Amino acid sequence: MDQFSIQDAKTHLSKILDQVVAGVTVVINRHNKPIAEIRPIAPKPAAARKRVPGLLKGRMSWTEDCFAPMSEQELSDFEGAPVFPLQAKAAGQ
Repeated sequence: MDQFSIQDAKTHLSKILDQVVAGVTVVINRHNKPIAEIRPIAPKPAAARKRVPGLLKGRMSWTEDCFAPMSEQELSDFEGAPVFPLQAKAAGQ
């Protein structure tokens, strides 16, 4: 860990930032007392894989009526069901 006075930090900021990029933590002092720390930012986790169109082609299927309107019974069952079914069972409903 390197330490610099405020004046040295102002004069050599580019060099200090080069050290930070290299992984060194730098402390800035005022009157020989640390007041700030400049450190490298932790790398972000790798981004999720990019989505590829057609990746599941041939692996998914559905029936022709899957987008058909619900029957009255299905609609009644759907609307009457608890929002959180596991909590409703635990409460004794």
